[in-house]
Amino acid sequence: ITFKLLLGLDYLQRRGYDSSGIAIKEEGKPMITHRVVGQVRDLKRKVPKEEYKLFGSGIGHVRYATSGTNLERDAQPLYKTKIDNIKPSIAIAHNGEVLELEEIRRRYPEYGFSTECDLEGILAILYSNIRSSDEEDIYFAVKKVMEEVKGAYSVVALIDDKLIGFRDPKGIRPLVMTENAFASESLPLEEILKKKPVDVAPGSLVIMSDKGRKVYQIMKPNPHYCAFEYAYFADANSTINGIPVRIFREEIGKKLAEKYVKKKKVNQIITPIPNTPIPMAEGVSEKANIPRNDIISKRTDIRVFQASEENRRDSWMYYTVNDQDKNIDEIIIVDDSIVRGTNIKGVIRKIREKYDDIHIEVLLGFPPIRHPCPFGIDMKTTRELIAVNKTEEEIAKEIGANEVHYIKKEDYVEVINSIAKENGIENFNLCMGCVTGEYPGLTEEDIEKMEKRRIHERKVMGNKK
Repeated sequence: ITFKLLLGLDYLQRRGYDSSGIAIKEEGKPMITHRVVGQVRDLKRKVPKEEYKLFGSGIGHVRYATSGTNLERDAQPLYKTKIDNIKPSIAIAHNGEVLELEEIRRRYPEYGFSTECDLEGILAILYSNIRSSDEEDIYFAVKKVMEEVKGAYSVVALIDDKLIGFRDPKGIRPLVMTENAFASESLPLEEILKKKPVDVAPGSLVIMSDKGRKVYQIMKPNPHYCAFEYAYFADANSTINGIPVRIFREEIGKKLAEKYVKKKKVNQIITPIPNTPIPMAEGVSEKANIPRNDIISKRTDIRVFQASEENRRDSWMYYTVNDQDKNIDEIIIVDDSIVRGTNIKGVIRKIREKYDDIHIEVLLGFPPIRHPCPFGIDMKTTRELIAVNKTEEEIAKEIGANEVHYIKKEDYVEVINSIAKENGIENFNLCMGCVTGEYPGLTEEDIEKMEKRRIHERKVMGNKK
């Protein structure tokens, strides 16, 4: 089980670099947990070789700190020990964000909070309302979580020897399963287990044990799938909520080309900023009939959007621009999105150092991000978002481009709905709060509190470096 867990985390490393961890439960034995601040390769160094021979159940996590801190105390899985005949042992990990952690702390003062991680809010409710690892008790405790938690969460947990997964009714963050495994994306399950996973339905609980798999629909689904998953977060080879990500990104590229690209009587090239936008660039190139030439390369696997605030300031240093073709007249850069603008500004500066007064057009596969995300993506404050109160022309000037063109929200929705229908999915509903400022189930006060909390947490993280 240990080897498969770590291999699965390798496939999901792109979803988080701040910390990583695993929890393993062999039948009749105490839970084993390992957590590190760092990547999966750092976790592998900590796991003793003899533990690779363990059998049983396990969960693993790679963390992208959108709430709490990047300290080891906030690394996942979180764990509560067994109290004989009173409480089962619980190890738990999640993807998403619990917004009202302070309120939950006041509601459950006897729990004994020890971290700043928002997941501890879910664990507190679960642990406080569970009496055993019987399915009925698990159902009741998870129902309390769904009734009391505001935000977004896809959760996996070990409760004694049972493996469970559940997803909030909005289903904002992804979660898929086979008959005996869960993952945030389909790719690791397909590659490791060689099985086709299905989505865990929003508002449902899945319990896996040696008796098989049982599914309970606790609350009525109200899907609002995260739009940013498709443009940026998910691996291109994954399927999220029934949407093949690579096909979606290629179609977004074709739509960008249809709307904005004109073939000219000059030497034009399409180039993506590595690596997520590559399928989009392929779509632009195919539709516009303009050759793709990858003049930009990146010297790290880390996704700079998810890097620490300090590292993001120097993110342009990870990129290299080659100039083997000096006859280029126009470069059309394809990127998945612009959030803060630090990265693309530095890349364009490097291009101009190599290509002088070349015409640079930027095509973006996600609409302008003008509002913070309260649902598990670390764009928490309006002041950090480059598109706030700016036109495309003003953004182009700020990043050093001649032109900037975003995919329109309506076109983004049209593309994803078209693919959904082709895959037999009707009424595919997205959360686009970061674009529209409209968040399912939240108020303006919720957003203001979230922004204030994240500003405080970033100060804490900065002081601990």
